[in-house]
Amino acid sequence: MKTSFHVRNGKVGEAYTGKITGSEPGGRQVNVSEVKGAEALGLTFDRETQTLHGTPGKDGDHKLHVRWTVDGQTHSSGECLLIINPDPR
Repeated sequence: MKTSFHVRNGKVGEAYTGKITGSEPGGRQVNVSEVKGAEALGLTFDRETQTLHGTPGKDGDHKLHVRWTVDGQTHSSGECLLIINPDPR
């Protein structure tokens, strides 16, 4: 099994703030240290609060590349799915 991540969905053109949460198969919570790919969507990652924020400019299912630590020691990487819904207008 692998580490799983979750972040809430967003909508194109609307202000977005979403905390990235993750846990290992054993249930230990992870600390996300880096997110790549969010900038291309108009989002910025805040390491201190573990949140993405900004105004998404592109809809679709986006795989963000994340790096995280467990207990401040083990460094790993993986993916987090971020779904940005289209503007219905």
